[in-house]
Amino acid sequence: MVTEPEQLHATQQKYEIIIDGLLDQHWATWLHTLQMDHIDEHRTRLTGYLPDQAALFGVLQKLHNMGLLLVSVRRIED
Repeated sequence: MVTEPEQLHATQQKYEIIIDGLLDQHWATWLHTLQMDHIDEHRTRLTGYLPDQAALFGVLQKLHNMGLLLVSVRRIED
């Protein structure tokens, strides 16, 4: 039997977004579906599932509006 989170992930793509800059934990609520961690003293990694490319572009637009420099975006194959 497939559980609800597995069903949701079956139709979504997993992404990794790396930005130059450190986001603190108060952004975690805004990033609701993305996990956030610091990969070094200057960069933050966001990983998680997004329902479609429109959602990905929405996240990228918000990061841009915050003045954060995008380092990389990649789709992660499960």
